[in-house]
Amino acid sequence: MKRYRYKVTLLEPVVLSRTAATVGVAETLDFIPGSVLLGVFARQWYGKWRTEGDLEKARMVFESDQVRFGPAYPCVDGKVSLPIPLSWHSRKGALTKNAERQVDNGVRDLSGLSWLKAFDGDQPVQMREGYFSSETRRFAQVQRGQVLKTAIDQDRRQFNRSAESQLFGYRYLQAGASFEGCIECDSDDGLEIKNFDGARIELARSKGVEFGSAQLEISLVENAPNTPNASGDLLTAYAESDWALLDRWGNPTVEPEASFFGLTGWEIVPEKSFLRFRRYRPWNAKRHHRDLERVVVSRGSVVVFRRSQENGDREQGLPSWVGGWNREGLGMVRWNPKFLSNEWLVQEIPWNELDEEPGCPAAVREKLKKEVKNNFVLARYEAREDAEVARFSGQEWADKWLKFQSPSATQWGRLRSLATKSKDVAGLRQSLTGVKGLFIHGVRAKDWKTALQKAILDSLDGVDQPKQKYADDVILAACRIAAESMRQIQIKKGGDNE
Repeated sequence: MKRYRYKVTLLEPVVLSRTAATVGVAETLDFIPGSVLLGVFARQWYGKWRTEGDLEKARMVFESDQVRFGPAYPCVDGKVSLPIPLSWHSRKGALTKNAERQVDNGVRDLSGLSWLKAFDGDQPVQMREGYFSSETRRFAQVQRGQVLKTAIDQDRRQFNRSAESQLFGYRYLQAGASFEGCIECDSDDGLEIKNFDGARIELARSKGVEFGSAQLEISLVENAPNTPNASGDLLTAYAESDWALLDRWGNPTVEPEASFFGLTGWEIVPEKSFLRFRRYRPWNAKRHHRDLERVVVSRGSVVVFRRSQENGDREQGLPSWVGGWNREGLGMVRWNPKFLSNEWLVQEIPWNELDEEPGCPAAVREKLKKEVKNNFVLARYEAREDAEVARFSGQEWADKWLKFQSPSATQWGRLRSLATKSKDVAGLRQSLTGVKGLFIHGVRAKDWKTALQKAILDSLDGVDQPKQKYADDVILAACRIAAESMRQIQIKKGGDNE
């Protein structure tokens, strides 16, 4: 078997329709399906072989699974990426939607760990979209754009008039993006795959207008990956692409069975498996019509198998492709990948030792820099340190503010809200002491006594801790905590007096 790596660089925006809908904005996929590259090669060779009378060869190459065109996923820092496994979860609200972010200690794989233990009882959120690189340990999201167009009135074409009520739009992949995938061949006789290296190709829809141009690069992989063996009591199958599973009678199904993967003496572990499904109808450009609807297991799904027979074959070979339509990139399987383990996700850090480290926080950070190579781990420790500072400072501030005559719980709630909305300490001061500030404007402004105002402003300015200099977000967090503490105290004293 031969294996090639191919890379597609978009020279123009590309539209890869996600659904068959024709109304509104046409959404685009965030990857290049293998069927697109299959079409590129079929346009070159299918008609030629049929004209030469070698139709059987054309059918063998393009209509069987002898040649399999895998999907192309976005590149991350020049490295190929993979769909995020559906077994990956994070604590709710912990991750932001940055274009590129590091895989950090906030992610856990729940195929091998209980969520109660993983997040200390907090609510987990499944990571359902996006891609990551197992080499660079970075997430990536494809940059997309949108364009709005109108149809031309056929009756008035000579005047270039737009048709009434016929606006439509495209969501597209932006030019300059790179995608990488693989091609596997049992026999590439006559395909001349290497000759396409450096070729300019046209992809997807609206190729004759302003979309679809790309450059193709192909290289031969010297050592194709070996098929692993089932040598343990647990097996994990990761869907590197969508799976079009077929049951024993050849009918499509979305309920995986061990027999679909060539396994005997094994059973699925439902509580450790994570599956999603989608359905679509691919467009056949040759027939100008959509093919039959397909119901598939979505890429990124994770299925865990357990050995059910003690005398089963412990060195059973495992397939790298399952189901149907392998020629279009469906059915790619990766067995027991290293990134489906919490040991890979969580970098062991001696937190207990660092917490007991004598000296200032700077000394702790210096030790981290020496012991941990990845900067994102250091940033996570600093964030934890800032959260602790904000919590203790907020409690100290509330204890000091209790000495003064206090306004109502509603007024403390307003202070907490202002601290939440403010971008920096200067903005919060303006919201408190400005012309329409909380301390100046309004019927209840008189409830904020001068002594309490001074105590609050001194806390914000760091007068209580002149030797410490904290970032604005830490000070704002401390103010929110202190205001909420005061609000709760006023409520316990007898409710809101407003």
